[in-house]
Amino acid sequence: MKEYPQNDSPLQWEAISYQLEDRILTLVDIKNAEEFFEKLIEKGPNAAEVKDERIPYWTEIWPSALGMASYLLKNPKELQGKTIVEIGCGMGLPGMVGAMLGCKVLLTDYIADARSAAKLLWELNGLAPPLWQTMDWRNPDPAIQGDVLLASDVIYEARNYYPLLGAIPKLLNKEGYTLLSEPRRAYSQDFFQQIPSDINCHKVHSKFLSWKEKTYEIDVYKIKPRDENVSLTEEINKQ
Repeated sequence: MKEYPQNDSPLQWEAISYQLEDRILTLVDIKNAEEFFEKLIEKGPNAAEVKDERIPYWTEIWPSALGMASYLLKNPKELQGKTIVEIGCGMGLPGMVGAMLGCKVLLTDYIADARSAAKLLWELNGLAPPLWQTMDWRNPDPAIQGDVLLASDVIYEARNYYPLLGAIPKLLNKEGYTLLSEPRRAYSQDFFQQIPSDINCHKVHSKFLSWKEKTYEIDVYKIKPRDENVSLTEEINKQ
């Protein structure tokens, strides 16, 4: 087991070789993830981070990130010359694949500790440290604008639905679109039902994959205006 600098709690990790489409990636298995959860609990029930349930999900590579990365690897021409913004990125696996395909990538997550894990993952795969901004997409930075917004497994709670729909147009250029991946949770359909009728949301990819001795089916959706001359901001604001 190796260690990697991470403030006062170094990451203890092991590398996993993982084939995804035509690439062999080096993934990270963080062994001391429980320490970061305990640090959160130690802050006490009245701490803002505890009330907001800022659980250290960044210590895991999630199947939805693998499914998103699969789609990107299968569609490299779609990404040529694009600027990618990944929200709720954790280790930033999809963004990393985008960088491998030649995109300019900005990783964002509301937990700053995730930055070290992302830096480790990217370094293990031969990339320079990623561009990073600590950001809660419920309060998006208006200075950030991308051509493609990546969102992997961010609709796991109903309280995220409306903030996500509000954040999407604010983080995209006029012609931009969102790619969203999720592991077929039954209640996620509530999110799709809340998407305005003038927004086209359709499934573009499904992937069966194995991760840590379990099998998952991940769907990837593309979200963009039906009228390509209209921005997501204009369509959502009409509702």
